[in-house]
Amino acid sequence: MAAVFGVFLFHAIHPFDEFEWHVKNAEQSSVISFLIVVLFPWGLGFFFLISGASSFLALRFRSTSAYVRERLQRLLVPFVVGWLVLSPVQAFIELRHKGQWQGGFLSFVPHFFSPNGEAALQLRLRPLPLGWSYHLWFLVFLLWFSLLGLPLFLALRRSNHRFVDWLAERSGWRGSTLLFAVPVALAHIAVRAASPDEHEWGEFAYYFAFFVVGYLLVSDERLIGAVRRDLVPAVVLAVVGGGIFLALNPVEWVEQWSELPRYSWTYVVMFSMFSIQAWGWALAAFSIGLRLKTLSRPLPQTIGSRAMPFFVLHQPVILAFAYFIVGMSAGIPLKLTAVLLPSFVVTALLSVGAETAPGIRSLLGSKPRP
Repeated sequence: MAAVFGVFLFHAIHPFDEFEWHVKNAEQSSVISFLIVVLFPWGLGFFFLISGASSFLALRFRSTSAYVRERLQRLLVPFVVGWLVLSPVQAFIELRHKGQWQGGFLSFVPHFFSPNGEAALQLRLRPLPLGWSYHLWFLVFLLWFSLLGLPLFLALRRSNHRFVDWLAERSGWRGSTLLFAVPVALAHIAVRAASPDEHEWGEFAYYFAFFVVGYLLVSDERLIGAVRRDLVPAVVLAVVGGGIFLALNPVEWVEQWSELPRYSWTYVVMFSMFSIQAWGWALAAFSIGLRLKTLSRPLPQTIGSRAMPFFVLHQPVILAFAYFIVGMSAGIPLKLTAVLLPSFVVTALLSVGAETAPGIRSLLGSKPRP
């Protein structure tokens, strides 16, 4: 749930940074932009890391068929429902804000789903088959990762964990978990230049590496202990790698590189530092989570079952408040507060209502009641 709240905060401050987003404030903050630059490389990587760990736990107590059914019910169903119901709302808010749609919402919905509308099916091989998925792209990636990773996870189980045992035997020396930055960086470098766009195969490979490593790190008590032990080395890697990355002026370089994406030694250096410092922060966050008893205990059923509805619902609520608030005559601190607090309260209330309403909770991916 803490990771979901982190995603909420990340989206709530987006109207006030210096980067492109769906709704933007006229005045923008360099401080918030700096926070985005620091959080972006590892925040979602951490989310996929713990999702991979959750897959290991799920497969311990479920059969393969039950695991697949559970992933389809809790990921595919809320994606389809969210895309049909919430994506038109978000697209309408965005296009109205940018002055690209002048009509009302009811006239926008058939346009959105028309063959030439924003939601038109893109018939090409890509991770997201449906356009304008907004924040729901995460559910699609996680579903892909859960299904594509399943043969690998089953192969590890059939081999009696020989590979995991080999990894665990080499995790005894301090800082050994930092080496998992290597597969994360290699996956990113190998694919990103060939598929550089947002939520395309470059991001797919990068986040899939986090997902698989997350599975591995909780598959043996020795690896779990190594993650718990390596907090300080992880922070050092994150700070040093992040300092080097920021010193290379990544925003300006990416803007130039995105005009003509290509493989080069500079590209290798930039995306290596991006991935290495991201792994450091994600590993540090994972280590803290394992160290703190409060975070190690399972969430109460009532809270845990509302995490997915909260995720599905939070961004449309943020966009709705931001649409009206960015036009106010006030400074960024007041506007940010006016977006943050009401959005959280309304999303929480909607999540509680959705979780308790018969028939709605399963459509938004709530955990089945015990």
